[in-house]
Amino acid sequence: MAALMIVGTVPLYNIIAVTALSLTSPEKGGRSGKSLFLNTAKGIVTNPIIIGIIVGMAWSIIGIPQPVILQKSVSYLGNMATPLSLIALGASFKAEEAKDKLPVTVGIVCIKLLLFCALFLPVAVHFGFRGEKLIAILVMLGSATTGSCFVMAKNFGHKGSITALAVMLATLGSAFTLTGWLFLLKTFGYIG
Repeated sequence: MAALMIVGTVPLYNIIAVTALSLTSPEKGGRSGKSLFLNTAKGIVTNPIIIGIIVGMAWSIIGIPQPVILQKSVSYLGNMATPLSLIALGASFKAEEAKDKLPVTVGIVCIKLLLFCALFLPVAVHFGFRGEKLIAILVMLGSATTGSCFVMAKNFGHKGSITALAVMLATLGSAFTLTGWLFLLKTFGYIG
Protein backbone atom coordinates (compact mmCIF):
# COMPACT_ATOMS: atom_id res chain seq x y z
CA MET A 1 0.00 0.00 0.00
CA ALA A 2 2.74 2.46 0.97
CA ALA A 3 4.70 1.76 -2.21
CA LEU A 4 1.62 2.31 -4.38
CA MET A 5 0.87 5.56 -2.56
CA ILE A 6 4.41 6.79 -3.13
CA VAL A 7 4.25 5.93 -6.83
CA GLY A 8 0.92 7.73 -7.10
CA THR A 9 1.47 10.80 -4.94
CA VAL A 10 5.16 11.69 -5.29
CA PRO A 11 4.90 12.51 -9.03
CA LEU A 12 1.71 14.48 -8.34
CA TYR A 13 3.38 16.45 -5.53
CA ASN A 14 6.38 17.15 -7.74
CA ILE A 15 4.27 18.28 -10.69
CA ILE A 16 2.39 20.69 -8.41
CA ALA A 17 5.65 21.90 -6.84
CA VAL A 18 7.36 22.50 -10.19
CA THR A 19 4.30 24.34 -11.47
CA ALA A 20 4.07 26.56 -8.38
CA LEU A 21 7.81 27.27 -8.34
CA SER A 22 7.84 28.03 -12.07
CA LEU A 23 4.87 30.41 -11.86
CA THR A 24 6.37 32.29 -8.88
CA SER A 25 9.98 32.19 -10.02
CA PRO A 26 11.87 35.48 -9.72
CA GLU A 27 13.70 34.46 -12.91
CA LYS A 28 10.54 34.23 -15.02
CA GLY A 29 10.97 37.91 -15.91
CA GLY A 30 8.41 39.06 -18.44
CA ARG A 31 7.59 35.56 -19.64
CA SER A 32 3.96 34.73 -19.95
CA GLY A 33 1.65 32.52 -21.93
CA LYS A 34 3.33 29.98 -24.16
CA SER A 35 6.89 30.65 -22.95
CA LEU A 36 5.92 30.20 -19.32
CA PHE A 37 3.93 27.04 -20.15
CA LEU A 38 6.89 25.54 -22.05
CA ASN A 39 9.29 26.37 -19.22
CA THR A 40 6.93 24.77 -16.67
CA ALA A 41 6.47 21.68 -18.86
CA LYS A 42 10.25 21.40 -19.26
CA GLY A 43 10.67 21.62 -15.48
CA ILE A 44 8.16 18.80 -14.99
CA VAL A 45 9.65 16.53 -17.66
CA THR A 46 13.23 17.06 -16.43
CA ASN A 47 12.43 16.70 -12.71
CA PRO A 48 14.92 14.11 -11.39
CA ILE A 49 12.42 12.60 -8.94
CA ILE A 50 9.82 12.01 -11.66
CA ILE A 51 12.48 10.64 -14.00
CA GLY A 52 13.68 8.30 -11.22
CA ILE A 53 10.17 6.97 -10.61
CA ILE A 54 9.58 6.39 -14.33
CA VAL A 55 12.93 4.62 -14.76
CA GLY A 56 12.32 2.52 -11.63
CA MET A 57 8.85 1.50 -12.79
CA ALA A 58 10.15 0.63 -16.26
CA TRP A 59 12.99 -1.40 -14.69
CA SER A 60 10.47 -3.28 -12.54
CA ILE A 61 8.01 -3.90 -15.39
CA ILE A 62 10.71 -5.12 -17.76
CA GLY A 63 12.06 -7.35 -15.00
CA ILE A 64 15.76 -6.61 -15.43
CA PRO A 65 17.60 -8.53 -12.69
CA GLN A 66 19.60 -6.47 -10.24
CA PRO A 67 23.02 -7.68 -9.16
CA VAL A 68 23.40 -7.94 -5.38
CA ILE A 69 26.09 -5.25 -5.37
CA LEU A 70 23.71 -2.84 -7.12
CA GLN A 71 20.92 -3.62 -4.64
CA LYS A 72 23.22 -3.00 -1.68
CA SER A 73 24.67 0.18 -3.21
CA VAL A 74 21.23 1.64 -3.91
CA SER A 75 20.06 0.63 -0.42
CA TYR A 76 23.06 2.33 1.24
CA LEU A 77 22.61 5.43 -0.91
CA GLY A 78 18.90 5.56 -0.06
CA ASN A 79 19.65 5.27 3.67
CA MET A 80 22.13 8.17 3.46
CA ALA A 81 20.01 10.49 1.28
CA THR A 82 17.79 12.05 3.94
CA PRO A 83 20.48 12.68 6.58
CA LEU A 84 22.86 14.09 3.96
CA SER A 85 20.18 16.37 2.51
CA LEU A 86 19.35 17.70 5.99
CA ILE A 87 23.05 18.31 6.72
CA ALA A 88 23.50 20.16 3.41
CA LEU A 89 20.32 22.15 4.00
CA GLY A 90 21.43 23.11 7.50
CA ALA A 91 24.85 24.17 6.23
CA SER A 92 23.33 26.50 3.64
CA PHE A 93 20.67 27.88 6.01
CA LYS A 94 20.86 31.63 6.64
CA ALA A 95 19.12 32.59 9.89
CA GLU A 96 19.03 36.31 9.06
CA GLU A 97 17.01 35.63 5.89
CA ALA A 98 14.65 33.26 7.67
CA LYS A 99 13.81 35.24 10.83
CA ASP A 100 11.35 37.53 9.01
CA LYS A 101 9.71 34.51 7.38
CA LEU A 102 8.98 32.65 10.63
CA PRO A 103 5.20 33.38 10.82
CA VAL A 104 4.66 32.30 7.20
CA THR A 105 6.78 29.21 7.70
CA VAL A 106 5.01 28.19 10.90
CA GLY A 107 1.72 28.49 9.00
CA ILE A 108 3.06 26.28 6.21
CA VAL A 109 4.29 23.67 8.70
CA CYS A 110 0.95 23.68 10.57
CA ILE A 111 -0.89 23.12 7.29
CA LYS A 112 1.46 20.25 6.40
CA LEU A 113 1.53 18.50 9.77
CA LEU A 114 -1.90 19.31 11.23
CA LEU A 115 -4.44 20.61 8.74
CA PHE A 116 -3.91 17.99 6.00
CA CYS A 117 -4.31 15.19 8.55
CA ALA A 118 -7.31 16.85 10.24
CA LEU A 119 -9.06 17.17 6.87
CA PHE A 120 -8.19 13.93 5.13
CA LEU A 121 -7.83 11.30 7.89
CA PRO A 122 -11.58 11.48 8.69
CA VAL A 123 -12.28 11.07 4.96
CA ALA A 124 -10.01 8.01 4.86
CA VAL A 125 -11.72 6.55 7.93
CA HIS A 126 -15.12 7.22 6.35
CA PHE A 127 -14.06 5.26 3.25
CA GLY A 128 -13.08 2.30 5.43
CA PHE A 129 -9.29 2.56 5.65
CA ARG A 130 -7.96 0.90 8.80
CA GLY A 131 -4.71 -0.47 10.20
CA GLU A 132 -1.61 -0.34 8.01
CA LYS A 133 -3.46 1.35 5.14
CA LEU A 134 -4.54 4.20 7.40
CA ILE A 135 -1.01 4.51 8.80
CA ALA A 136 0.34 4.74 5.23
CA ILE A 137 -2.14 7.55 4.53
CA LEU A 138 -1.09 9.31 7.74
CA VAL A 139 2.57 9.11 6.79
CA MET A 140 1.88 10.54 3.32
CA LEU A 141 -0.21 13.37 4.78
CA GLY A 142 1.67 14.30 7.92
CA SER A 143 5.32 13.44 7.41
CA ALA A 144 8.05 16.06 7.22
CA THR A 145 8.78 18.00 4.06
CA THR A 146 11.67 16.51 2.07
CA GLY A 147 14.97 18.26 1.54
CA SER A 148 14.55 17.96 -2.24
CA CYS A 149 12.04 20.82 -2.21
CA PHE A 150 14.85 23.17 -1.11
CA VAL A 151 16.93 22.12 -4.11
CA MET A 152 13.94 22.60 -6.41
CA ALA A 153 13.28 26.09 -4.99
CA LYS A 154 16.92 27.10 -5.52
CA ASN A 155 16.86 25.72 -9.09
CA PHE A 156 13.92 27.99 -9.91
CA GLY A 157 15.72 31.08 -8.60
CA HIS A 158 14.11 31.35 -5.18
CA LYS A 159 16.23 32.18 -2.13
CA GLY A 160 14.96 29.05 -0.41
CA SER A 161 14.90 30.54 3.10
CA ILE A 162 11.22 29.70 3.66
CA THR A 163 11.72 26.22 2.23
CA ALA A 164 14.79 25.52 4.36
CA LEU A 165 13.08 26.70 7.53
CA ALA A 166 9.93 24.73 6.65
CA VAL A 167 11.94 21.53 6.15
CA MET A 168 13.70 21.98 9.48
CA LEU A 169 10.56 22.88 11.46
CA ALA A 170 8.51 20.10 9.81
CA THR A 171 11.24 17.55 10.52
CA LEU A 172 11.33 18.54 14.19
CA GLY A 173 7.57 18.92 14.53
CA SER A 174 6.61 15.70 12.76
CA ALA A 175 8.11 13.64 15.57
CA PHE A 176 5.44 15.07 17.87
CA THR A 177 2.53 15.42 15.45
CA LEU A 178 2.85 11.92 13.94
CA THR A 179 2.99 10.48 17.44
CA GLY A 180 -0.09 12.48 18.37
CA TRP A 181 -2.02 11.36 15.29
CA LEU A 182 -1.04 7.73 15.92
CA PHE A 183 -2.21 8.06 19.52
CA LEU A 184 -5.59 9.45 18.38
CA LEU A 185 -6.06 6.75 15.74
CA LYS A 186 -5.20 4.03 18.26
CA THR A 187 -7.46 5.58 20.92
CA PHE A 188 -10.43 5.52 18.54
CA GLY A 189 -9.61 1.94 17.49
CA TYR A 190 -8.78 2.65 13.85
CA ILE A 191 -5.31 1.09 14.10
CA GLY A 192 -4.14 -1.90 16.12
